[in-house]
Amino acid sequence: MLHADIPPARQPMIHRGDVLILVLTTEQKLQRLGSVLISGGNPCHGCERVDVSSHALKPNIPLPDSAALLQAISDNTGDVIFAKDRAGRMTFANPATLAIIGKPLEEVLGRTDIEVLADAEAARKVMANDVRIMASGQAEDVEEVVPLPDGTPRVWFSRKIPYRNERGEVIGLLGVSRDITARKQVEEQARRTREQLEQVMNSIHDGLLVMDRAWRYTYFSERAAQIMGVKREDMMGRVVWDLFPDARRTKFFEFYHKAVQTQQPQHFEERFPGPHDQWLECHCYPTAEGLTVYFHDVSARRKAEEAAADARRRLGAAVIANEIGTFEWDVVKQRAWGDANFARMFGVKLDQDGAASVDDYLAAIHPDDRPRARDAMVRTIATGADYDTEYRVIGTGQPRWLLVRAKPERDEQGRVRRCLGVVLDITDRRDAEAALRATENRHHSVLENMSEGLLLFDAEMNLIYQNAASLRIHGFDPRDPGHMTNNEVPATWLAWELDGRPVSFDGWPVSRVFRGERFQDQIMRVVHAETNYEFYGSYNGSPIYAPDGKIVLGFITVRDITAQVRATEEKRRAEDKVRESEERFRALADNISQLAWMTDETGYIVWYNQRWYDYTGTTFEQMKGWGWQAVHHPDHLQRVIERYRQSLDTGEVWEDTFPLRGKDGSYRWFLSRAVPIRDAAGKVLHWFGTNTDITEQREAKERAEAASQAKDQLLAMVSHELRTPLNPILAITSYLQESDTLPPALREDIDIIRRNIEHEARIVDDLLNVTRLSRGKVALQRETVDMHALIRTVVGQFQPQMTAKGISLLVSLQARPHHVWADPGRMQQVLSNLFDNAMKFTPAGGMVTVRTTIAQGRVCVAVVDTGVGIDPEVLPRLFTPFEQGEKTITRRFGGLGLGLVIIKGIMELHGGSVRVHSDGRGLGSTFVLELDPVPGVVRENPPVDKEVPPSNACQRILLVEDHPDTLRTMRRLLCALGYSVVSAGNVAEAMRMVDAEEFDVLVSDIGLPDGSGLDIMRAVKDRRGKKGIALSGFGHDEDIRRSTQAGFAEHIVKPVNIQYLDAALRRLQC
Repeated sequence: MLHADIPPARQPMIHRGDVLILVLTTEQKLQRLGSVLISGGNPCHGCERVDVSSHALKPNIPLPDSAALLQAISDNTGDVIFAKDRAGRMTFANPATLAIIGKPLEEVLGRTDIEVLADAEAARKVMANDVRIMASGQAEDVEEVVPLPDGTPRVWFSRKIPYRNERGEVIGLLGVSRDITARKQVEEQARRTREQLEQVMNSIHDGLLVMDRAWRYTYFSERAAQIMGVKREDMMGRVVWDLFPDARRTKFFEFYHKAVQTQQPQHFEERFPGPHDQWLECHCYPTAEGLTVYFHDVSARRKAEEAAADARRRLGAAVIANEIGTFEWDVVKQRAWGDANFARMFGVKLDQDGAASVDDYLAAIHPDDRPRARDAMVRTIATGADYDTEYRVIGTGQPRWLLVRAKPERDEQGRVRRCLGVVLDITDRRDAEAALRATENRHHSVLENMSEGLLLFDAEMNLIYQNAASLRIHGFDPRDPGHMTNNEVPATWLAWELDGRPVSFDGWPVSRVFRGERFQDQIMRVVHAETNYEFYGSYNGSPIYAPDGKIVLGFITVRDITAQVRATEEKRRAEDKVRESEERFRALADNISQLAWMTDETGYIVWYNQRWYDYTGTTFEQMKGWGWQAVHHPDHLQRVIERYRQSLDTGEVWEDTFPLRGKDGSYRWFLSRAVPIRDAAGKVLHWFGTNTDITEQREAKERAEAASQAKDQLLAMVSHELRTPLNPILAITSYLQESDTLPPALREDIDIIRRNIEHEARIVDDLLNVTRLSRGKVALQRETVDMHALIRTVVGQFQPQMTAKGISLLVSLQARPHHVWADPGRMQQVLSNLFDNAMKFTPAGGMVTVRTTIAQGRVCVAVVDTGVGIDPEVLPRLFTPFEQGEKTITRRFGGLGLGLVIIKGIMELHGGSVRVHSDGRGLGSTFVLELDPVPGVVRENPPVDKEVPPSNACQRILLVEDHPDTLRTMRRLLCALGYSVVSAGNVAEAMRMVDAEEFDVLVSDIGLPDGSGLDIMRAVKDRRGKKGIALSGFGHDEDIRRSTQAGFAEHIVKPVNIQYLDAALRRLQC
């Protein structure tokens, strides 16, 4: 239950059976909705509390009903309702919220205001308010400026309430906002109007006082304070008779009370008992709120009147008082004579005769009023009618309003010859009238901007006034005055109670008011008899009485509660659907293959499906709460509990894999997952979880991983065993090719042997590369690569062979830029494979072209040959393993058809692509590589091949190799190259030599029968500080990485080319 004595910010948002709903209203009190809302003023300032523990939600109804209630209300209110977590991320947003954000729900949830609001500055201010309020833990009303998505400025009145978890920690924020832009604009207009009125009141000559019915000053103009010789701030809010007790014995007391009692204006003059002993002339105007008094100091006039009794001196006193001017207008001469006051009012200079032209006086009249003044003059001359008009004069620089009246005089022929008249300064009266109109306008503006409808009926029950809200609620055109006679009202509308009973006209609000009833919240369904327009209204009514006790007005207000009533109906329908849904859910849950369960918000399990009991052989009494631990494997239980509690604390989805014991005592593996079920405010109400049996999948995965590991080991061993016998053969043939004494015929035979050994080694490399690419085990070592420099390097490697075969080579490097982010070794492998293919399939006399361009922002490398070409039906499968087109091509050119597969795999790893085109057999082919360029100016990379210095010193080598033939061959060839060699066939023998022998560099096989060459290298590095070269049948990235970590400076893959080993040894001398 919610308690009125607990501040709203400290009340829980939603407990069992409780719902807190926040709805902004136009009043600063809570309105009753149906019979479930608690009304009455409270510190919430515009929030409504709903207690549905004994009405809307019964204990046997599941908690999701409260979420449905909140959802229905939030979806149907015009107010912005939202919730955020402690980090300011949105966890709930109703449609009104999404409308001002301008984004769908999925783009709002989980994001902060900075991420979803179009105005970043407004978002930062909103988040700063949220952080402050959550830090304080206290609810707060704030006004925030958040523009609409189109940039339209909007001001929002927001009630923000921190909400807490069961430990009392603030975990988020709930907010409700209402657009108060219109109200703020009205307030700003009212403020400006007040300021303008204040300026007007202070500029007029008269003093202005306003008193309420308790005789307290509610307004005191600056001019009034000057006249009375007091301070304005000392007067405001004080009772006049307390400030001036002597005034009780004067006309002030008499006429003030007479004006209020008779509600008639009063005029009098009296000596004011103030500090200046003044005579004041007062005009009193009673109002419903009190009394308004205009006055001015007439002390001078009164003194003059007391000194002289004749009319002229009285008139002179009036003139001195700056009120009246006299004039004579000569119609024939168009000149006017006037007294000094007359001339001063117009700001016109008189000649020596005390006259001026009529045109001079007309020029002093305000341009907007001048035509009216001239027309009145023409009419007087033409008809002889009195001249009587009002206009503004500007001759003195300050606009003043004048009342001008004159009597025309005629000659013998009846023509108007002259006019005699007076001028009265009525500026003060005009200003007062303007102020009164402004007050009336403000009152009208307030009525027209009320959110509640207002209706006024006269004594005959005719509808004489409706404000804008009433017109809208009742379906009238906003331009319609909304007037209706007492006969039209019942003929236009039909009404029913909420239970469907019709309401007769005697029961309508207007009828009840004129019976003298005062009532609130008469709720009716109202339908227009002709248009069938329908709404639900909540009516309040009150009669207004005349002094004689008769009802003269009926005052009725109405609120449109259509949304609330329909939400209540929708809630009832939703409750029925929820009950049906629960029944279907239980039937479904008991028949799914997974084990399923549900907890309360703390993680305490309150329900299992039948499959759980079937598998575990337990009962609910054994398993409820935390009893599930009994069927968990003890080796995994602690880990499961820790991760489960972590999800409960954070509200994140829980997922884990662990074994559960079945009723037969055996364990099976389950993938378990639980998701939180939240209310509209984002608070977790339940957790729903499932356990899926993955025992077979897990075992299958383990078998597959074991098989995959076995394949890796097999491939590695096959590679090693295939390379090792080739090692001595390649070493000997390479050495023999360098001999000057070798006969030419024998040299050609040796060359054939070497090429075929290298070809077999490449086949082994291709097999291993395809396997590793297909299994994602190739790692790239990326850097900025100059494709032009890399192409030149590869061209340099293949040009001698192409020249020997009679193939022309054309290079055109036009791409700008031409640097890419790539693994240089892998890209060289791709280019080498393309060049090798082009050379292989192009006959003597043909041509190979390599060119670079930029196409669609990418670096393109094209390798074009004039070779055998590709049949169209072969093109789609050209990049599949072991594909070479027709079998005749395979027999003719050899190879496994893996080169293009490797190219495609490496390019895709780089985010690039490869494509091929051919017009058919005998028409050549084109392969195109595409990669994204590296923007900007990039440093040229150094050449791929480093120049190796000539050997200038004999090195002593420790050679370790377990294959006897390879060991003998390499020792002999190294000695022939000038090196001194000591050798060992296993790790143990090598370790003895590390301590016993002197040597400069270690050359060691990696795979040895009693250990690893890596161990030897570590010992050499630690004990002797020497460098080493690794020899291995394993050449993958991981193999090279391990040898480098062990301390090897170079890694050579078998079979070993003796010249390449010699070059590596020379590099180690540098």
